Amino acid sequence: MSEGARYSFGARDRSGVVVGLRVGQLAVLASGAGAAMLLMLASHGSFPVGALAAATLLVAVGCAVLPVGGRAVDEWCPVLLRWMLSGRAWRSTAPAEGELVTARELLVDPQPSLPPTLRGVTILSVRIAGGACIGVVRDPRRRTFTAVIRVRGSSYALLSDREKSVQLAAWGTALSSLAYAGTPVASLQVVVRSVAEDPDGMARYLDQAGHDDAGSSLRASYAGLVDAAAPVTQAQEVFVALTISERRAGRAIAAAGGHDGGAITVLLRVLTQMQTQLGRAHIHVDGVLPPRLLALVLREAWDPTAAHSLRRRSARDLATAGTALHGAGPQSTMSSWRHLITDGGCAHATYWISEWPRIEVGPNFLVPLLLQSAVGLTFAVTMAPVDPRRAQRDLEAAQTAHRSDEMLREKHGFRTTVSNRRQAESIEDREREFVDGHADYRFSGYLTVSAASVDALDAACSDVEQQARNCRLDVRRMDGEHDLAFTYTLPLGRGLS
Repeated sequence: MSEGARYSFGARDRSGVVVGLRVGQLAVLASGAGAAMLLMLASHGSFPVGALAAATLLVAVGCAVLPVGGRAVDEWCPVLLRWMLSGRAWRSTAPAEGELVTARELLVDPQPSLPPTLRGVTILSVRIAGGACIGVVRDPRRRTFTAVIRVRGSSYALLSDREKSVQLAAWGTALSSLAYAGTPVASLQVVVRSVAEDPDGMARYLDQAGHDDAGSSLRASYAGLVDAAAPVTQAQEVFVALTISERRAGRAIAAAGGHDGGAITVLLRVLTQMQTQLGRAHIHVDGVLPPRLLALVLREAWDPTAAHSLRRRSARDLATAGTALHGAGPQSTMSSWRHLITDGGCAHATYWISEWPRIEVGPNFLVPLLLQSAVGLTFAVTMAPVDPRRAQRDLEAAQTAHRSDEMLREKHGFRTTVSNRRQAESIEDREREFVDGHADYRFSGYLTVSAASVDALDAACSDVEQQARNCRLDVRRMDGEHDLAFTYTLPLGRGLS
């Protein structure tokens, strides 16, 4: 691959049933037309009633077509319905009793009490070779099993364009290795989380390693730099969550013994394959998270303010690093229309990346967002491999739908917009890449902004929105569903329907 490689994202699929209109939009239009027709039949030529019928039809057209807050009425309806039916406040109950499943070496320790959005989710302690344990998240409602790999890369931002392109190509090869007919992989999620460094860490290091003369001008100058830097220093953690589905891996699970034990066997097999591919992509693999460290990662997401104390406690006793499984969940949550409040008064707001860059970008296009945002930020991309046979059918269906819409527009004299042409070009690009042997993935991206208070959250969200614009991302705040959207940036493989 040549130096200065550029990358492009296809346009978001906006195809509908008829002339680009979704089923929900057609339902709104049909309801408005039906109401207008009933009014006309009842008007008996009355001008006021006729005017009301016309106004009803215009309102229906506006509701079906014009977006409010980035969504049309038919897209808001499910959100509003869920908001009205779901509870606002939740408080943790006592940890559930644990059990030991000896037949398959699956240890189920006392489990956390989790909010309704994660009801039924448990963390299994799975013994592997050598007597070590890894944590596996079992979701009975989605019928999935998820393991989380902690990874570290080189100083990516300092690499040359050619080196970055080589690494990205190797990452693409790793993704392709999971997208084959009959793959058990339901999703692969990459989570990048900005964690504020221990504000006292550099000061303690200066006290331990500094010059004995505490009153020297050099020591005073260095202390001033530490004081200025401590509030803004941040570290980044990167996790790869691999999820297998019982539905996809039914035969493989049955061949491995069935039930949870068979699913774990299949998951371990795919994990080994994935770790090998990550190594080839020059991504250093720290390993699959054991149960207590997995619980710690989840706990820190709910309550970022507790991260320093939890890590200091872990550092004092490596044998008990992390936190107990029953501590993986929050103590309480309070959901509002604009944000989610969790332990310690921490406020979170989640955004959906509705549009990726519409122009070609380089490998550094996310640097402003990931490396220059001085706020608590979690970036997550969830990808699902598409079976090649289904990908072929989807492409053919998309091409047929586009041609049908195009013929319908020409027949009724509608103009073909630039957006329509871009959509057609995107379909052609997908077909070309598919023919060239590239894997097909569905993906969706999310951002969760976290702050110590609601007031601080508003300022942090403004900063992140600006950095997202600098990266040419269109982000949509997921108002009305922040409690659900927050789980999409946890390393649980969620975020795709």
